Amino acid sequence: MGSVAPRQIQLVAAIRQYLPDFDSALLDRAWRFAESVHATQKRASGETYFSHPFAVALIATEQRLDLASIIATLLHDTAEDTSTTIPTISSLFGTEIAQLVEGVTKIDKISSLSRTKRELKNLHNFFSFIAKDLRILLIKLCDRLHNMRTLHGIQDARKRREIAVETLDIFAVLAGRMGLQSLQSELEDLAFAEIYPREHQYITQRIEAFCERDSGIMEKITQTFTDLFHGTNMTPSISGRKKTPYSIWRKLQKKHIRFEELTDIVAFRIVLPDEESCYRALGLLHTHFRAMPARFKDYISTPKPNGYRSLHTTILGPFRKPLEVQIRTEVMDQIAEHGRCAHWAYKRKAFQQEEGQYQWLKDILEIFGTNTSPQERLNNARREIITGEMFCFTPQGDIVSLPEGATAVDFAYAVHTNIGNSCIGVRVDGRVMPLWTVLQSGENVEILTDSGQQPSALWEQFIVTGKARSCIRKFILTREKAEFALLGHSLLQQQLALLDPDISQRDLFQKLMKAFGCTTLRDLQLAIGRGLVPYPSLLRKILPFTAKARSSVPVSPLRLSDFTIGIAVHYAECCHPIENNPVVGELVPGQGLVIHTHPCIQERRVPPALIAVVWGKNASPADTCLHLRLIILNRLGSFATVFDILRDLKIRVTHVKIDYRDLKLIHVIAEIHTEEETQLAQALASLRACPCVQKVEEKR
Repeated sequence: MGSVAPRQIQLVAAIRQYLPDFDSALLDRAWRFAESVHATQKRASGETYFSHPFAVALIATEQRLDLASIIATLLHDTAEDTSTTIPTISSLFGTEIAQLVEGVTKIDKISSLSRTKRELKNLHNFFSFIAKDLRILLIKLCDRLHNMRTLHGIQDARKRREIAVETLDIFAVLAGRMGLQSLQSELEDLAFAEIYPREHQYITQRIEAFCERDSGIMEKITQTFTDLFHGTNMTPSISGRKKTPYSIWRKLQKKHIRFEELTDIVAFRIVLPDEESCYRALGLLHTHFRAMPARFKDYISTPKPNGYRSLHTTILGPFRKPLEVQIRTEVMDQIAEHGRCAHWAYKRKAFQQEEGQYQWLKDILEIFGTNTSPQERLNNARREIITGEMFCFTPQGDIVSLPEGATAVDFAYAVHTNIGNSCIGVRVDGRVMPLWTVLQSGENVEILTDSGQQPSALWEQFIVTGKARSCIRKFILTREKAEFALLGHSLLQQQLALLDPDISQRDLFQKLMKAFGCTTLRDLQLAIGRGLVPYPSLLRKILPFTAKARSSVPVSPLRLSDFTIGIAVHYAECCHPIENNPVVGELVPGQGLVIHTHPCIQERRVPPALIAVVWGKNASPADTCLHLRLIILNRLGSFATVFDILRDLKIRVTHVKIDYRDLKLIHVIAEIHTEEETQLAQALASLRACPCVQKVEEKR
């Protein structure tokens, strides 16, 4: 072994702090190899290129990464920026390290700014790789942190901003997901300074002015807390810190307040040896200082999904100033700053990818597997990346992390896709509530399901998570395909009754598929059902194969009861057909079958090609069917109130359409069925007396 460079000595010392028995010979070989292959390269700043892998490796030691990860940081650019291959790395340093380098190399081209299918695939690959081995993400985060620290070396301002936006949108959020609090805070602040330089400078100056005005206040508060513990058998480590410019800016934006209105620019941390001491310290603080209501959180008994544990409280502290205080053990403090890696190092354990710890990764990959549009998948994945800050409980006591504003449907899909697809209601702390109920942190949530239930497109109006939106869209698109294929199949079956007995159905289908450019029979059915094959053209193609006496063969009408209204079959808005009245169908491109009344069609100057339809077996001749036009207030619970009134009067609602909506009002057309005239009169009177109903009128 030759002479050891000072920087290498620095790295070895940093590793020995938590891995005293590491393989120093392997590290030395990796160091010399990386230094050699990067020898002639320079960074944009003019520095030698190897200064970057060294700095990234040093950051990796601060995050307590294992030796394989640290060596991978030294080698992470060799496969991309030099002639070195992954097989070479594998032969020299082993398969594990080679796979880490390959993973980092393959995710290095991610861009959150593009909306193309290619970039969507890159983002999918990114999450696929890190799901296999989370260390790939940890290495990438260390790499990104050093790139952000040296961002000034890039002369192109537009390029700097793109990197900063990507950092804030994706990498800082992922660092939070991994529980890397210190790394997340630095990434956020560096990106904030580049994207919003004026705001960053303003807040930094105000923080400095605060520190000058209240010089020594943090030391005085620290001493007050230290004196408080005097005489107890607890030996806390107490420290204060100023909040970062980015966290202050976020609070200003969220609360719509000015800097002068902030009351908590500094925060304090009390670190103790064990959990029992943490709760005793909390009691001591609340005994001597007034606790501020609704500002206490116990993440020790209820950890965050990323492993974070701590007690949070806000007190009216010394000098009558509100103070945020975090109380935790030494191990909790290490995990809070450096994530689960700190836990592995503390226990002297090898890297473990814990099952269930990162369910959010599986949820994101599930979103990429849906059949929605590329941009919709990208948007849903981004929603899912956002860190959940609210925690609810299943009946079994499991924790479900959700973003603020999440509803019962979001919770259902977070538990399991099948639970979401079949949910019909929810019990929140034992009370039955509607599915659009916005949940609060700490609530016990039980989802009520029914095997016959299906997701509704209306749910998309109130859900907030990407997973819920993605699952609902996937289900609806699958159901739409099935409904349009059924409609196309039914229209074909109508004509098959007229087919010449000597003609093979298979031969006819082959000719139709060729004529309309379809590769399979299902594609043909879908094209017919969606109205993409003009109905007159379909009839003309079939005509040569039909029996000569076709006029004497009755065409079986389509039964509307076989279809779900609103998917492939729709009621025309021009005439609003009512059940049991005579109707006909018109095939409209992109919509499917639109149902009209006979008078409506007769008013057309050029009548369309019509399709015979009947209401089907579910029609109820004894019913009176009519439409209600309602204008209701656009607020939570309005729909529930209206339909509760109709339900109590035993009035069936078979179709609902939102005609118009704004921030204040919703215009609704509801098709209802009554058995007695008195039911209608009672319904109209009750609805007109309802505070959330502005107007209601009937139309037979």
